[in-house]
Amino acid sequence: MDHFSPPEYSCTSDWEEIFTEDPDNRSRVVWLQSKKYLNITGQPLYLNAINRQSICFYKCCLKHKKEGLLIYPTHDLCITSLLALEGLYYNYANKHEFDGKDKILIISSRVSLRNEIREYFKMLKAGSLPIYYQLFPVARVTSNGGFNRFSDLKKTNVEPKLFISPNLDALPAKNLAEQIFCVIVEADSFWDSNKEDVLRNWIAESNIAHLFWIASDPTPPYFYKLIESKQLPYWGWNAEELKIDSQFDESSFKAGDFDKNQPFCQNYDEIQNKFSGIIKVIVPVKEDYLNKEFKKCRKTYFQLLESARKSRLNSGISFAYRFIGCVNVLEETISPLSYSEKQLEGRWGYTSAIKSLKILESQAESIKKESPFFSSYAIDAVDRLKAIYHYMLEKKSGKYLVILEIINEALQNNKRIVIIAKNGIYRSALEDYLIKEKNHNILELNENGIYFSTIDDISRTFNDIGAVTTCVLYGCPRYYNNFILSLSKTERLGIVVYESEIPFLKTMFNVIDDMKNILSSEKKGKSVSGILSSQRLTNYMLNYPSPSSKQDSRSKIITICPTDAELGDFTYKSIMSDFFMEELDIENECAEDFDTDDVLSENEKDYRNTVPAIKVSFSSGKSILLRVNKQVQIFDNIRMKVKDITASHLAKNHILILVENSTKKTISSSIISKVRSDPKMTAVIFYQKYWIKCLSDGMFEYNDTPNTLLEKLWEKGAKSPETPTAIYLWLKEAVLGPQDPENIRRIGEIYNKELLIRDWKLVAESIKRLRGIHRGLARKLYHLIPKAAIEFENQESENTIIDEELELSLEDFRNSISLEMVISCEKVGDIPISQLDKLNFNTQGKYDN
Repeated sequence: MDHFSPPEYSCTSDWEEIFTEDPDNRSRVVWLQSKKYLNITGQPLYLNAINRQSICFYKCCLKHKKEGLLIYPTHDLCITSLLALEGLYYNYANKHEFDGKDKILIISSRVSLRNEIREYFKMLKAGSLPIYYQLFPVARVTSNGGFNRFSDLKKTNVEPKLFISPNLDALPAKNLAEQIFCVIVEADSFWDSNKEDVLRNWIAESNIAHLFWIASDPTPPYFYKLIESKQLPYWGWNAEELKIDSQFDESSFKAGDFDKNQPFCQNYDEIQNKFSGIIKVIVPVKEDYLNKEFKKCRKTYFQLLESARKSRLNSGISFAYRFIGCVNVLEETISPLSYSEKQLEGRWGYTSAIKSLKILESQAESIKKESPFFSSYAIDAVDRLKAIYHYMLEKKSGKYLVILEIINEALQNNKRIVIIAKNGIYRSALEDYLIKEKNHNILELNENGIYFSTIDDISRTFNDIGAVTTCVLYGCPRYYNNFILSLSKTERLGIVVYESEIPFLKTMFNVIDDMKNILSSEKKGKSVSGILSSQRLTNYMLNYPSPSSKQDSRSKIITICPTDAELGDFTYKSIMSDFFMEELDIENECAEDFDTDDVLSENEKDYRNTVPAIKVSFSSGKSILLRVNKQVQIFDNIRMKVKDITASHLAKNHILILVENSTKKTISSSIISKVRSDPKMTAVIFYQKYWIKCLSDGMFEYNDTPNTLLEKLWEKGAKSPETPTAIYLWLKEAVLGPQDPENIRRIGEIYNKELLIRDWKLVAESIKRLRGIHRGLARKLYHLIPKAAIEFENQESENTIIDEELELSLEDFRNSISLEMVISCEKVGDIPISQLDKLNFNTQGKYDN
């Protein structure tokens, strides 16, 4: 087929005109859409200016076979399927440029992507020709290198053109890879140099012509380094240019040319907020004692860690990390401390701050034999933390006082706000306080525009409540949650902090801002000059205004009651030190989801730092230390099902299931994490989470244990479960729910949960839906047994689909779930709690004290 360039079409921005000055750079998708030839079941398709520019940039990179990076301006990626469509159309007209290769591979961990592509491609038509069934059919790549057609294409004989892989464990085999001309990668924070090397080696071996990256905002730092190291052409927008380039869309929206629910338009509000400017307000807590003491604690952490590293004292390094984790829990509490402590003490799967401090104290004492000096300093550090704890408890000081002011102001001024807690426990503690001491009704607060959420649930919250005026964040987030600082679904982001948190917060703001400096017209224009032979580009660059006149004046960072917030000898100048950046990733020690068997029993008054453990060794040469009575999951490869047993019952040839190299999480939690963002699962996840919340809240409110609740269920006529272990497994979400669904209603009656009593059948249906996915996964787990790994050269591979509606497959879990064959178990005496449940990659299998 001869080379074909689309005829000229009208552009929506200056940059689109620059890109398309060369006719060969014009987009086929945009041209087809502009002529209304590309349509959605007969209705016009709308492409906003940002998507049009993105497509043009991709087209230029593809035409020149030049690797490129698109920095998409919103957290929601609405562009991937459009780029794939452009690539397929370009190849359709120019196969000779790629030696007859005609397939594209997308690598993305998003389960929702394959549904977007399937649904959007189903609706798209080229004139009256269905794209999905006749032009560009879609398939999933499996871990053996073959593929499975999408479920609704299985009965057809069409040859797939677009392939989707969830990770690098599912790359096409040689004979399929040799037909691929382009790889599109959705970049996430888990990419690193090792993964990049694997991908590049595979691309080189397969002789694939083109690699293209898409990164959402905020972009993982790794990809900014990639731009520098590879001198890649890249494209993106700062707020000022986003405003300029989106003017056409604002007019079109007002004219009614499109609505926000149309395909590829759902991020309209995000883009609007981005260029309008998000005001970030740092709100320091006015508490002299806490501000002074928390700053001292962070300085102490630096000194502890530095001393332990210089002395190569592993137990000291472990102590330092645990110490700063305990600091985090006190800083991140957004209710009176007594309320969060009550919640933590009373709920299964969590441990209180005071208990963790006593365990920390025991750990400091245990270091005496190795280093008396370090131990003495560590004990003093714990004493300081305990003093802060008791001060907060007695004086009722903390962040909640600031949050109360914010709630009252929002109510008086009729503003819609969402308050984001670190996790569900802190959210419940704040709500409990508001109900009991401030006489608030949470449902009435919701009706008046005051909402409560957590970091994990923020996306679902915005889907439920829509736009709000302000988000109020509990404090400085961990670095892997830095997306919250670029949140564009709100006009204002308030961060309530102690002075000790401000340097860390400024660090993340500066890292994000420094990265966005490369998005100026001058810099990105230079990056594409090698693939654009455009006189307009040359003129634009020559007449480019000075950076000072292009600074974004809309987005602001405001600090109420400004403070230098220096940490003694550690000032803002030292923010990029290893210790400083490490702390941004260290978790909250006390309020995270701990397995109950990882936490000392209430009956153990000495708060020991060690517990009886066993060492489990695997055929892979790895090993893991587990508490003797730890509940773990094994795979029964005869019955093809998952079983729950205690670690003490593990034996040779058992197949232990690990989630993220640990037994702390379960297969059920992995499934929920994977599907929770899919719109089809919104109601299912809501009811499943609501059932667990009612169970946990009820046991907390009535001071129940699994034993006492089991007795109450029997009194209500329940025939099952027979042991309290089942209830413990419900709480842990290792088991999704009761085998007898009427137990859901019974628990609603026991704890007076009206919604659970009324909607128990909907809850049961949701559990059944998730259980179906769980069983589907269990039936495929044998593929993950190391000895079962077989390389296939055939194109069409064995079906590893787990759920057809979601197009969920085994490959989606290969990065998180692994199976290890047990070869031996041995008792190793008392082991520090901090050393438990961590996979040891030492092939010698030795435990290093």
